[in-house]
Amino acid sequence: MASKLKGVEKSTTNQQRKLLCEYQRDHKACTQQDLVKWVEKTFDLKVSKGTISNTLKRSSELLSANFDKDGSSKRHKAAKYPEMEKVVFEWFLQHQERVNITGELIIEKAVETLKLLYPQDSSEHKLSQGWLEKFKLRHGIKSYRRFGESGSVDTHDMEKKLESIMEKINQFRMKYVFNMDETGLFYRLQADHSLATKQLEGRKQDKERLTIVICCNADGSEKIPLWIIGKYAKSRCFKNVNMNSLDCEYHANKRAWMTGLLFEEYVRWLDDQMHSRKILLVVDNCPAHSKNIQGLQNIELFFLPPNMTSKVQPCDAGIIRAFKMYYRKRFYHKILEGYELDISSPEK
Repeated sequence: MASKLKGVEKSTTNQQRKLLCEYQRDHKACTQQDLVKWVEKTFDLKVSKGTISNTLKRSSELLSANFDKDGSSKRHKAAKYPEMEKVVFEWFLQHQERVNITGELIIEKAVETLKLLYPQDSSEHKLSQGWLEKFKLRHGIKSYRRFGESGSVDTHDMEKKLESIMEKINQFRMKYVFNMDETGLFYRLQADHSLATKQLEGRKQDKERLTIVICCNADGSEKIPLWIIGKYAKSRCFKNVNMNSLDCEYHANKRAWMTGLLFEEYVRWLDDQMHSRKILLVVDNCPAHSKNIQGLQNIELFFLPPNMTSKVQPCDAGIIRAFKMYYRKRFYHKILEGYELDISSPEK
């Protein structure tokens, strides 16, 4: 029996053992018998529960290693700044459960640490994506899951509709063509993927929502101040804050949605901002977008055809995505900053 198991061990490569450990890590409810069946099905190998047990005992070693296809371990180039990497990895482990950490945040933390540890080498404080990938590999860091708008578009006569849209837009200079769109922002919601050294526990997500109104012109030379629509006219965070000093316009209704009245208010407000410039305001065919707004002096409203928003709405072609990307970056910085200040407090 012992010789039989020994033969099985020889036929199981380090790469296969690593894959087994990864599978067990991601399926913690599996029994050893389940893992035996998985190995037999995946690698066409017969193994015993003892083989499974011995492999799992080496789980940490196998998961942190990187193997060639033949199962031999690759040698990693030694880190140039081991002290810095130690500090950054400890920081990473400290915060990975609470904050979705991105590669960009790791690089920023590493550069910040380099400046503290090696102030004399300030000219060398630059780290590339290549360094990041090697850092992740050395410390077993991968992307884990913690926790789309393109409706049905009628493309039958898409080209004709696009021709009519361009015909209208071409009547104005690019800097006088504006596009406005709304987007929902779950401003306290963290993304469902994060870099980590292990599978992370799920947590209850805060789905408090705002509506953000974004507007800019076609050549990018003018960006209109954001309109933020929340649920509460007097939120606690605005206590002792002069609302007129904000770099945006804040409005509220019970559902934090755009309504017909708010849309009309927005268009009239924008009409006043134009100061006798004649512009074309391109908007989608949302029911909340009132089509009969009388008395506009500077704005001509142009509504996109129904069910084409996801294909032809300019703000949907990356502008809103970029806005949310920058928001998330600052959002995670603020969370980390709060935790780090709390940890470094003398009372702690």
